[in-house]
This record gives sequence, structure tokens and C-alpha cells, in this order.
Amino acid sequence: MSELTLSSVSSGYGRKTVVFDATLSAPAGQVTVLLGHNGAGKTTILKTIQGLIPVQSGRIAFQGQDISRSTPRANLQRGIAYMPSEQFVYDDLSVDDNLIAASLAVPKRQRRYSVAEVHALLPMLSDRGPQLAGTLSGGQKRMLSTGMLLMVNPKMMLLDEPSLGLAPAVVEQLFDFYRSLALESGLGILLVEQNVGEALRIGDEVFALRSGRTFLQESAENLRKRTEFWDLF
Repeated sequence: MSELTLSSVSSGYGRKTVVFDATLSAPAGQVTVLLGHNGAGKTTILKTIQGLIPVQSGRIAFQGQDISRSTPRANLQRGIAYMPSEQFVYDDLSVDDNLIAASLAVPKRQRRYSVAEVHALLPMLSDRGPQLAGTLSGGQKRMLSTGMLLMVNPKMMLLDEPSLGLAPAVVEQLFDFYRSLALESGLGILLVEQNVGEALRIGDEVFALRSGRTFLQESAENLRKRTEFWDLF
């Protein structure tokens, strides 16, 4: 059974529908990629899964349970963790205080990693514990936000354009880490990304969204054989 499934889900903002009858699945232990043009509704789908935007129709299920009406906090405690594309760390807190603050969102029994263990997994953070997060580089902030997600021991990570504004070498390092999390920890990842090459490099299954509707499902392996992707945007 897929870890996360959307069945004919529509959602939006107030009376404005942005996502129409979207259907996709993101299994455990895999990186599922969601592609689409700017304004296609990709971020709206992630926010709807997390419970930040209400479902207008359709069904979202996680581990076989209907979560279509669940709150963001309830979904987080189920193991769904969302990383937005912007404003993803607390600039006025230290690196370690960001990690500790993130861990407080779930009960102590649910936590898996200590701050020291996150340092070990993400060595870029290891000597920056006391440093204010606002003084970090873009890549360091993205590593920190990844560490914050690990502090809540997620089963499914929703990542919104994690490569945004990062140097290619940092993107490659970060995406390699995401791939290893999926393979080695059995973590499910739903990745929204404009960097098609990097997304397909680590992805397993790909869905494409156009004007709020899912119109394509294909393996990343097949899509890697393409020479152009204009029809997906």
C-alpha cells in the first residue's frame, strides 16, 4: 500500500480552487517527484497534504488512514513533515536551538534523533551549533531545515523546491542525502522541484501538474531518457 495517496483531490484558497481532481501516490522508501510550471498548484498540493489548506473534495490517505480533514499538527505527529521553499528556519535562534525547537512539535517518545546525531548526519552543521541561523548561507540553511525535519522523525517528507537559490554542488550534496534517506531509512519523500535534472537523478516516480491537474505519471528512469521537457511545463 502506498504511504501517501491523493484521490481526486481539489483544494484552494477560499472560494478559489487551485488544484482540481489531483491524483498521485508517494510510497515509503522512494522519492516521488512532482513537476509543473510556476502557478500549476504544486505548493498548494503540499500545503493541502499537510493540512494548511482545506480539502474541497476528494481524499488524502496516509498509511491507510483518511487524513483529509486532519490538522497540520495532527499530520506532523503522524509523521508528515513539510519544508516550505522560503522562511524555513528561525533566523534569530541558533542552529542547535532551531533543532531543539523543531523537536518540541512531537512527543518525546516519537523523536528518533538527538542534536548530536543530526550533526553527524549533516556535517555542515557540526561546528555551527551556537551560530545564529540568520547568518548561515543558503545551503547551510537548507541543511538546517532538513535537520529540523529529522528531529520530528518523519515518515514522509514534503519538500518544496529545496534547490532554490543554491549552488549546483550544494544541490547535488543535498539531493544525495535525500536519496540516501529514502533508501536507507525507508522514508517517503514527495519532492516539488524546478531543477528537473537533479529531481530525475534521485527520483523514482514522477507526476506532472498542469493548471492544477495531474496529467502525467511516469518513472524517472523513462523520463531520464528524454532530451527535452517543455511539454511538462
